[in-house]
Amino acid sequence: MRRTSERVSWGEHIAELATRFVADARVQWVAVLLVVAWIASGPQFAGWTTAHELIEQFIAGLSFLMLFLLQRSQNKDTLSLQLKLDELIASNPRASNRVLVAEEISEEEMVRMRRHFRLLDRLAREAGEGPLAEENAYRRHEEEQQLQAEQKREP
Repeated sequence: MRRTSERVSWGEHIAELATRFVADARVQWVAVLLVVAWIASGPQFAGWTTAHELIEQFIAGLSFLMLFLLQRSQNKDTLSLQLKLDELIASNPRASNRVLVAEEISEEEMVRMRRHFRLLDRLAREAGEGPLAEENAYRRHEEEQQLQAEQKREP
């Protein structure tokens, strides 16, 4: 159900309908029953090989289409989630805006940022403070980084 009056392309409309259809538990049970019936009764029919090949081709084509349908649905869900998180990050003045573009940075940079946030969490817990965003945890992190840099400089 759409909340806005924005027009949706027919492709998006078809994709939404198909996604809802295949996600329905009743449709999944019907598919399971059809497969079981197909396997159980297959060799008993005359012309089994021809029917078997047609069914295999149909299933291969349907699987190919479902791959794209599911990928489209996943991409839309991921984008929606990213937008919601961006809204939350942008609205919190204490949050780090560097993560707003996390999907555009390298994996190496993400790992480095993850280590940074884990360290902030550890420092906040050691200080008996609550969440990551505590100012003292940031200050302690900066102090630890400066201390590590000074130790590296000393021969």
